[in-house]
Amino acid sequence: MIASLRDSNNYVESITKDGVMLKEKENGSPHSGWKYLLNGSYPDVGLYVQPVSNGDVIVWHYVNDWGMEDSAWLAAYPNIPVLTGISVTTMPTKTTYNVGETLDLRGLLVTASYQHGAAPQFNRNSSSASFAPDHNAALNTAGTQTITVTFQGQTTTFNVTVNGPVNNAALLAKITEAQNALGAISVGDGNGQYPQSAVDALNSAITSAQAIANKSNRTAAEVANALQSLQNAIDVFDGSVTVISVDKSALTALIATAAAKINGATAGTAPGQYPQSAVNALADAISDAQDIADDARALQSHVNNAVTALQNAIIVFDSAKIPEPTAVTYQIAKADVLNYIRTN
Repeated sequence: MIASLRDSNNYVESITKDGVMLKEKENGSPHSGWKYLLNGSYPDVGLYVQPVSNGDVIVWHYVNDWGMEDSAWLAAYPNIPVLTGISVTTMPTKTTYNVGETLDLRGLLVTASYQHGAAPQFNRNSSSASFAPDHNAALNTAGTQTITVTFQGQTTTFNVTVNGPVNNAALLAKITEAQNALGAISVGDGNGQYPQSAVDALNSAITSAQAIANKSNRTAAEVANALQSLQNAIDVFDGSVTVISVDKSALTALIATAAAKINGATAGTAPGQYPQSAVNALADAISDAQDIADDARALQSHVNNAVTALQNAIIVFDSAKIPEPTAVTYQIAKADVLNYIRTN
């Protein structure tokens, strides 16, 4: 069969078969000519702009009056395939989404059913089909989303599930825990301090976790992974504290000795007593030593210096005790009194 085209290849003016050509307007009417059926229906556009797909059934026939004979012609040829409906044969590979993801119609197969004809299948690439929403459309509303397929005037639908954002309360709590940990430490290389590199690493982990917590389309897997990653970062941070072995036992014992001296001393000016200034000085020395004992960052050199300082303070305190009067002192004092009486 040979067709002769005109009007930019959009209109068939004649068809030749077995050497016989039949042209438009040759059958006694100015309205006679060729028409075509696509899947049992008359398209409303010319052949050049009419999209077709594999499995489409196209029938060309001649009419004496193109405006009057469609129904009569169809009745005369009852076995021409007529599209009666479409249905989803195979669902898309992906049918569950999170809010913000895009629709993926890959894997979808739709069957076109014809009366007196085959049952071809088509997918998202069919030029004769449309999908609403279409492939790659954003799914921004949680719930059941209905997808409508339209083909040659027939429609069918199927549903996909769109999940809302996953709860992030546990992740937010862990982020707060990490932030509080950073706020309670001192940065440095001293005993009990944390290196700057450890602080930077934990800050980076917090930033990554916060990004997942802020995502509107976060998944359960993303939240779980972020939570575990942040906990791992906290564990590493806790283990990065600088710990230097320091022996404070001598300092602790000496503080106890000094405290016992103060507790057993009486401040005053009488023999056996201690000037108040001496008591205050030893108390200050004990306080300074206790600060070093309580300081987790104190080095051994700090502890040793504190021991020396407190030992010196104890020596000074002991030497400040007001002495008891001796026998010689008593005799001198008695002689001075008698001499005073005689001269007066």
